[in-house]
Amino acid sequence: MSESIRAFSPKEQEQTEALKPRPAELKGMSMHAALSPDFPQLPSKGSSSLLRQKLLALQRSIGNRRLRELIQRNRSATTSAREAEAFPARNAAIMRQPAPQAASLSPALLHQVGLDAINTYYGAAVRGIDLFVRDMSDYFNWAAFWGSLAGNLIWAAACFETGGTAFAISVGGIGLGTAASLTNPTKEGFSAAAETRTTELVTSMRNQVSATGDEVAAQGSAATPAWDENRTRLELLRRIGFRRDEIVVATGGLPDVDAPTITARTRSALLLKANEERMGVIGLTGGDAIYKYDLANYLESHYLGVTHSAKPVSDWQASFHSSEVFLPEGGDDALANIRRGMPGPVHVADWPIAKTIVVPADTTRRLQLEYVMIHLDAKNQLRSVELEGVFKDYAHDNSISWEDYGRQVIAKVWGTASSRPPDIP
Repeated sequence: MSESIRAFSPKEQEQTEALKPRPAELKGMSMHAALSPDFPQLPSKGSSSLLRQKLLALQRSIGNRRLRELIQRNRSATTSAREAEAFPARNAAIMRQPAPQAASLSPALLHQVGLDAINTYYGAAVRGIDLFVRDMSDYFNWAAFWGSLAGNLIWAAACFETGGTAFAISVGGIGLGTAASLTNPTKEGFSAAAETRTTELVTSMRNQVSATGDEVAAQGSAATPAWDENRTRLELLRRIGFRRDEIVVATGGLPDVDAPTITARTRSALLLKANEERMGVIGLTGGDAIYKYDLANYLESHYLGVTHSAKPVSDWQASFHSSEVFLPEGGDDALANIRRGMPGPVHVADWPIAKTIVVPADTTRRLQLEYVMIHLDAKNQLRSVELEGVFKDYAHDNSISWEDYGRQVIAKVWGTASSRPPDIP
């Protein structure tokens, strides 16, 4: 890959950040001269000596051509910051205007757009992994968790896949190998192993940017009318894997990947996986979404109200009382952290946790247990039904199996015979 499209190495990135000129150091420097297409001129001796030293060091580190590109990229940001400080009202009005649409990007610039997006993803994903590791308790079984992943990059799928086998096919296409077992079953061991797998993914993606960028550039130029910069960038990001609408945002009017969203989705995907229903040492363990409903017109009185029996489920009047999601892993903020990566209603039906229905919400009457408790597995299939009090008597007296009784109750409270739970706001 030529120098003009080569991505910065981690060492170069550190050097670049450390050596970037600060606004206070720009006094005395001719930006017109510095941005000349020829050799990037350094500030005169009368200007800041510190700035001169930094640019000399940066020139030796990354070369003349890369230095000129760095200055070009920073000119607009520096100018915008200076204008924003002097003309806040005018600048706010300008920022509300749609970004100008240039012609389709050249292959070289398109390659850099792709590499920058991939590098942004890597940094944000590693951040999400680190936050997840910090969330977990000291007693979490890291070896078992790594084994449950079975080589699946669940944290990457949360940012790339769009449903079905799209992401699986993409991963297969870039040739990721099978993940090794976790040799160090600790927080540090998992973090290192997950980052290694992410590095493998990112490296493979980088290797495809050149060919994909050439393909997008050629297709955009041949189109009638030719694609503008917005369409070209968006097409490239989609084709290299960023197909989720939540990940791609318009930064300054142009499509780019959003680092905070990537971090949040990476963290939430791992937290949700850590709380999935699974067989533990003493039985089933994992998260549970609990729905409670109040009941009316479900009792039949006998002997002037001395005794009662349950009415048929079809006669009941059920109303929603409350819902809660129990997550044993990830601390008290586990649900809040998951929702940061998955904003909006909680689609519990798609979560790999158990679901429970309780009717009535007040499970005791006259100090006696009296309830129906329905348990669904992580795939929303009916697992068991607990009956107590008048409900147990009714099922027994009418020879109704617990499965049939459970399905009748599900249809009453959820309005459908299917066992797909409603979203939680």
